Amino acid sequence: MSATEIDNDQTWIDAAPTAASFTVDIKFILRDSFPTNTSGHPRDWPTKSLRLPAFPRAELLAASFREVEGHEAELATYYREAREAMRPYRDGAETLYWLNLTLSGGRPGTDIGFSWWDRLGEMRPLFRWIENAADREVFDDLDQGWRVQAVRRGGELVFRHSGFDQGGEYGKVRVSRQTCIATARETWDRTTRIVDALSAQLGINPWT
Repeated sequence: MSATEIDNDQTWIDAAPTAASFTVDIKFILRDSFPTNTSGHPRDWPTKSLRLPAFPRAELLAASFREVEGHEAELATYYREAREAMRPYRDGAETLYWLNLTLSGGRPGTDIGFSWWDRLGEMRPLFRWIENAADREVFDDLDQGWRVQAVRRGGELVFRHSGFDQGGEYGKVRVSRQTCIATARETWDRTTRIVDALSAQLGINPWT
């Protein structure tokens, strides 16, 4: 589907519900173990445990930027210890530093996920589009069978998350452009400050 076809597809655009509340969340994905040998079936892989950070969070293996704030030193310690523990093994350490972005309209069926983006650099084009999209301008990204489409319609931005290979729709939402811009800008600024703090403590920046 071309950008023009996306813009002209009134079906999903008109059906997208208005956000009850709108959030843009970036989470730091955590690991409590890693495989020490990846031969054979994954269920048979031996693993080694990692010590997770102790600061409060809603999910054991993910920490929102809001939950990380004020605990950057503890998160840096987790990364430092995990990196050292993984050093002798062949498992790719890059998976240690994954991020996850979600837009949510605060009601069922309005979550927009980007599970194929793991770094801020992959997320940056969407944040730029949110800030700068002209009226009727389209954003479209596809990978690994997932697709996110978005279009600006006047003072609103409309988003859709769907399956490309097998069809199906996972979420759609419309939100005031000004609300989306303000929320996305705050999330980006606060997350990048955390990344700057972690990078200063660890001497690397694998999140960008």
